[in-house]
Amino acid sequence: MGTLEVQGTLDPKQFWATGSSDGDTGQVHVKRVTFAGKVTHAFDHAVVHGRVRKPVIDEHGRITVRFQGIDAPELHYRPTIANAKAKRKNANFRQP
Repeated sequence: MGTLEVQGTLDPKQFWATGSSDGDTGQVHVKRVTFAGKVTHAFDHAVVHGRVRKPVIDEHGRITVRFQGIDAPELHYRPTIANAKAKRKNANFRQP
């Protein structure tokens, strides 16, 4: 056990008004990672398993962080409305 600390910067433009990130998930540009605990190499070359497999830190030096306890509107969603106008049907929308 130990504490993993990631220090970096969070660009607010990724959220509103031109960004596409959810209100509770963001990309952090990693500057430094420190670990206070027993050194292990078990997670060397770790990847995230989801819809795709990708490195924990991407090629731009960023990690995806989900913020706990934030009640934020979903800034993007894809509705499936049968009577929506054809050009807007199933498009990405942003909640105000």
